[in-house]
Amino acid sequence: MPKSETALIDLKPIAALICGLGLSIHPAPAQVNSGSEAVTVILPEYIVKGYDQSSYSSTTSQIATRFDTSHHELPLLVNVISDYLLEEQQAVTPDEAFANISNVEAHVGTPGQANQVSIRGFNSFTFIDGFRVGNSNSSGVAPLSYPYDLANIERIEVLKGPAGTLFGRGLPGGVVNFVTKKPEPETANLFQAQVGSYDFYRAVADSTGPIDTLPLHYRIIATATDSASYRDRVEQNALRLYPSIDWQISPQSSLLLQASYTEASYTPDQGSLFLADGSAAGASSRSYVYGQSSDSIDNREYGLLSTFETEISPDHQFKAQFGARRTTESGRATIGTELSGNDLLRVVRKSDDSRNDFHLQIDDAHRFELAPIAGFEIEHQILLTANWQMNRNASDVKESAASSIDIRTGANSSTPGIPDPSTDFRLDSSDAGIGLQDLVTIGHRLHALFALRYDYSQLDFDLNPYPFTGKLDLENTSFRTGLIYEVNSSLSLFANYGTAYRPVFRTNNLGQSLFETQQSLQEEVGFKIVSPENRVTLNAALYHLTNQDVLITDSFGVPTRSDQVSYGFEMDLSARLSAATTLLFNYAYTESHYTKGPYEDNELFGTPNHSGGIWLHHTLMDDDAQNLSLNFGLNYHSKQFASDANLVTLPEAFQLSAGIQYQSGPWTYRLQGFNLLDETDYVPVENLNVGSPNAPIYATPRAPRNFRISVSYEF
Repeated sequence: MPKSETALIDLKPIAALICGLGLSIHPAPAQVNSGSEAVTVILPEYIVKGYDQSSYSSTTSQIATRFDTSHHELPLLVNVISDYLLEEQQAVTPDEAFANISNVEAHVGTPGQANQVSIRGFNSFTFIDGFRVGNSNSSGVAPLSYPYDLANIERIEVLKGPAGTLFGRGLPGGVVNFVTKKPEPETANLFQAQVGSYDFYRAVADSTGPIDTLPLHYRIIATATDSASYRDRVEQNALRLYPSIDWQISPQSSLLLQASYTEASYTPDQGSLFLADGSAAGASSRSYVYGQSSDSIDNREYGLLSTFETEISPDHQFKAQFGARRTTESGRATIGTELSGNDLLRVVRKSDDSRNDFHLQIDDAHRFELAPIAGFEIEHQILLTANWQMNRNASDVKESAASSIDIRTGANSSTPGIPDPSTDFRLDSSDAGIGLQDLVTIGHRLHALFALRYDYSQLDFDLNPYPFTGKLDLENTSFRTGLIYEVNSSLSLFANYGTAYRPVFRTNNLGQSLFETQQSLQEEVGFKIVSPENRVTLNAALYHLTNQDVLITDSFGVPTRSDQVSYGFEMDLSARLSAATTLLFNYAYTESHYTKGPYEDNELFGTPNHSGGIWLHHTLMDDDAQNLSLNFGLNYHSKQFASDANLVTLPEAFQLSAGIQYQSGPWTYRLQGFNLLDETDYVPVENLNVGSPNAPIYATPRAPRNFRISVSYEF
């Protein structure tokens, strides 16, 4: 496609929508950046089998191969957050859970902001049971890229780095998959009530078991949340329902049907305002919100997912999955768009958006052995995979002027903001891909992974009133290779190289479309240690990750290209120090920067050089009648930047939590305290127009010291 050095039109109203698809639009002068028993996890269709409810870690998974693979055979790093740990920590939202994994950050603060998971400094794609999600609101205020409540989540799995060979079009950071809870063959029921600081109320009901004598198992999970906030006038309430049925067609075949329904409303909140000199605006505080009391967004989501599995032979498995999801969002948000002296200019943005997703995935896995070569047995685990996904998006955005805010006092002033023209945007995106993967075992200690995938993508888009319309056809090939050597039964050494891609497009001031394909490349080396009986597991890696051909603009709207680079060291430790004490520890050292252009040598926003966490659990009493335990958590990150312009530095911070749990028969009582040191900390959020000297820069303050109480009854 033709490339131009002319200025770009302002496409802020649709920027978040495109980012939700893994695409990127850069409006001028903006840059839009977008031990126990082994656990068997099947990803991305994900059925959990033989799961030890007291385990923090797993020794087998399928996130990188789609079939059951021991981590000692896998030349990649996989991180798992179990529901046991989530319950123990009273985690409600995913950003509370990601603190358990090195170099994974949730760039989200309060409802209404862009829920992006950053891995090694880059955004990642999110999946729910293998179904890629990424709904976004074209207002740019409320993109949703993962489930905001963990009531239906069995475990969270993270694969770091490009993963194009399994998932096609993708973001550089990697893949996050939320594994949902499935029907169980035994009857079990749970009722849970939670109350917390800032008028937080949440109720969960979970029931599962067989249906009479039929080969059917059911599960239904419902949750209701009603909460205010430490942020002024910010509220949220939601009702969620997750029914599912598992039909055991035969001893070798099963069909799982899952549905979901969400009805939610929340107050959009941009966060605290920072100035170009790096200081906070005078009116900013933990509680001050730059919107209006009438701001509100309504969200509806409906989903259906079916998964068919059959074992053709002990060495041949077939799986097919089909899913559909519809999401709608509508409402209004008051947005601060530009600084003019001491005034923050604002507009009221009204949006009416919808997104329809369709997904088809087929996996055919074979295992076979070849005759020994040079005395070594050779085993192949072959995966043939094919998938198709379509996303259909429609958005209608209208803006009107709103009174400005004096950033020194927070008082309204008379200068109104200047609204952008109303837009009517449509984007249809479809992806189809086919891949081949081979995990080879040579002897009993050397394992090699080879994977290759071909993808075809088509984009059909239309933006009114601009002359922005057309189609894009794109082909791409991704590959991955890796080696891992088992030095002994406890230690393995590994190395890998992988790629991914995503299309990026924008328009110049004549409405002409400019396209680019960003390629992400990663090299990684490391080791894995698993002690006897899995009492200690330690994973560590050195990595170098490059995101090529990033399209950015300077303060004059001149487009240019740059590469983004991230490299560093990570480690994750899980240890059973004694029969009563368990320790989790993670640490990451990260360097990141742009290689050229207006941001040359700037660090990537929201990427601290040092980060880590500790979680310690100790059981004081444990017998058949009752259990009493204590926990302690500490998370740290060093200073980080609020935007890629590196104008605002967010402070380093410690987050201290502690809690107590008591179980007696079917009753469980938990008390958890968060941010007990009352640290001032901020969550980075995606900032638009950071190349402009008058662009406002936002970050969301974390909640001050707060508490949460939970009471559960199981029978």
